[in-house]
Amino acid sequence: MLTDVRLEEDMVNSDILIIDCIYLTLNHLLKYTPNLVRKLDLCLEAYGLRYKSIYIINASSYIDRILKIIKAFMSPKIYGRVNMWYAKLLGRREWLQEQEKVKSNESLRTNSVINADELFGINGTFNKLEID
Repeated sequence: MLTDVRLEEDMVNSDILIIDCIYLTLNHLLKYTPNLVRKLDLCLEAYGLRYKSIYIINASSYIDRILKIIKAFMSPKIYGRVNMWYAKLLGRREWLQEQEKVKSNESLRTNSVINADELFGINGTFNKLEID
């Protein structure tokens, strides 16, 4: 449903898909039969979404094997956009753990509400532009 809303309201050239596999187990993946994967691929093609790239993070070792199976059902163009980021994220592990500790101090927050119209100075949209 979210895709329907985005297609109706947004003008998007391409999406970047990020798949976090931290809680993904083999039991989850076994539920994806080849027939179901074909149907999902058909739905993605029917929506007409364009993926600039697909990133898979926190992937286990068996994900590589499963991706080789899925590759048979994906177009070569899409499969070429899949990037495994596990090693890159491991290299930045300390920085990522530090970023998890960053919190906001809500006691310092003011009660004033920032209105986007006041902030940018333009009210409304340019959907209907009439020129005399």
